Amino acid sequence: MYIKGKTTGGSKMKLYYQPDQTQGRVMHRIADAIKKYSPKGKIVWVKDYKEADLVIENIYGDHKTVRAKNNDEIMKHITEKPYGIFFHGFAIPKEVVKQNPFFKECFSKAKFIYSPWDLKGEYGLELNNFLRGAWGIEEGEFFKQNNAKKRFTIACTGSVAASEAIQEIYEACKILDCKMLHLGHNFGFDSKYYENRENVSVEEVNAIFNGSKYVSALRRAEGFELPAIEAANCGIRPICFNNPCYTHWFKDFAIFIGETDSVNVVDQLVDVLSHEPQPIAEEHRLSIRERFKWSIVCKHIWEFILGRI
Repeated sequence: MYIKGKTTGGSKMKLYYQPDQTQGRVMHRIADAIKKYSPKGKIVWVKDYKEADLVIENIYGDHKTVRAKNNDEIMKHITEKPYGIFFHGFAIPKEVVKQNPFFKECFSKAKFIYSPWDLKGEYGLELNNFLRGAWGIEEGEFFKQNNAKKRFTIACTGSVAASEAIQEIYEACKILDCKMLHLGHNFGFDSKYYENRENVSVEEVNAIFNGSKYVSALRRAEGFELPAIEAANCGIRPICFNNPCYTHWFKDFAIFIGETDSVNVVDQLVDVLSHEPQPIAEEHRLSIRERFKWSIVCKHIWEFILGRI
């Protein structure tokens, strides 16, 4: 039996948390960290949700209902088992969120909700099971490489050009006659201004970020934008849209542009990329690393979770 974070009779609480294969590298890196830093002696991770006392699910929405984004298997998990939510954000109007009965039911029944997004302040949702917090970075994976040659003006990640401003970045680089590097799906842009890499390791991403003047963390959809803190840990300035979630977490080290129409975004990027970036001071870079270190982030997450279950 398991009561309020305490085992009785020598038993451990069985948890299930497995991001869907279609979910990107960020979701899987989060899951790896959550499991790695879970409290020893209290938690056992199971591979089948049917064996679990509680399931943890990633919920995110860019449609009028979460059901349109999360598959039937995930919905079965949270209707058949007690569950907690890691919420990764909305790309739909607040009015839709507040009026949709599914969101209200899903959130209210959760044992806990953890998210970088301000569900209570920004969305006005009344929740007593919610904690706002960041996602993290593993110490030593992303670091500054002194004297790295800047081969690229900007590096970007992602696979959806429209939501991740990849087209606009490319257009800005064409105007400035400079080059971008993209980690993800190859869009077939002119190789004079564009280079694509796929299936790269963490070590390669670290080298690419260090070899770029800027790193894109531009996203019009849901997400925490992990590349922003990865880049900052390399001493590289990330560029973000001025979304309230991003301005909250990255306000002291990112460059922000307005989340507007495509032509205006290109104009703003041309202005930013035409200047040399202001370096992130080493003391500041180290403070960013400490702030988002997974071991610290997960400590707060697990204190919250164990207090709710």
